[in-house]
Amino acid sequence: MPPFGARGTASPPVPPADLRRHRRDLWCRVVFVATVSIIGAGAGLFMRSAEQVLDRRGVETEAVVVETNRVRRLPDEAVVQYRVEGLLRQATLTVSSAGDFEIGHRIAIVYDPDDPVHARPLEGWSPTYWTLWRYAAIAGPFALILSLTVPRRLRADTAAAGSGAVHHMYRASYRRSLWLVLHLRATHIVGLWPEGADRDAPAPLSVEVDRGLGPSRPGLVVVVGRAEPGHHVVLSIEGETVWTKSTVRAGIDPQAKPLRPKKLPWTLRPSA
Repeated sequence: MPPFGARGTASPPVPPADLRRHRRDLWCRVVFVATVSIIGAGAGLFMRSAEQVLDRRGVETEAVVVETNRVRRLPDEAVVQYRVEGLLRQATLTVSSAGDFEIGHRIAIVYDPDDPVHARPLEGWSPTYWTLWRYAAIAGPFALILSLTVPRRLRADTAAAGSGAVHHMYRASYRRSLWLVLHLRATHIVGLWPEGADRDAPAPLSVEVDRGLGPSRPGLVVVVGRAEPGHHVVLSIEGETVWTKSTVRAGIDPQAKPLRPKKLPWTLRPSA
């Protein structure tokens, strides 16, 4: 390996196979999100069609709540029992809140006489297809945004990988956590110290990466591309290509916390 801080115009250490794999992975993300949107919308339409049967030929009756379940990120459930032509039937209903359906209470439901376990409450019903449509409504625009941003990102990655500019720097891994509406978003950052920089001082350069580098210890990194603020680069860490999600930035986010190597559970402590 060239000495720390060396710079030259040799071929960048980004294998063409890695670039092809990176291109395939990014487009697979677009296809996956678009597929989720299409399947969610289609499944919702199918379920809505099935529920319309109850509107056409449903029969009303009284049922007893025997069990309730709270389901995270999905409609709650209420299990009810009722009789159809003298036979005891049981159905699981999707409801807006399990708290409104106390065990032992009698509620009004409508069921399909051709399929007696297909039922829904007259009040407090939460159709599953609405949940599927909500996910489809989120995934659809996200897939569109990805399809527009992926080509630009691939052009930047290809340009950096083929630039011929190679820098050997020192690196350390950081993580920034941010709560967004009950969702924890983690951003993984690599701090970069060029040749001659004081490693005890905050990183003069930083870049956001695709995935966390928590298990890796601080050490050398090969930076491929123009290692200056505002420019796109690709990293090579211990022979592995690491793709960046942002351009190089001056300094490092003050809220970013350094990642420490994980200790193995069988690590022995020195005896006193």
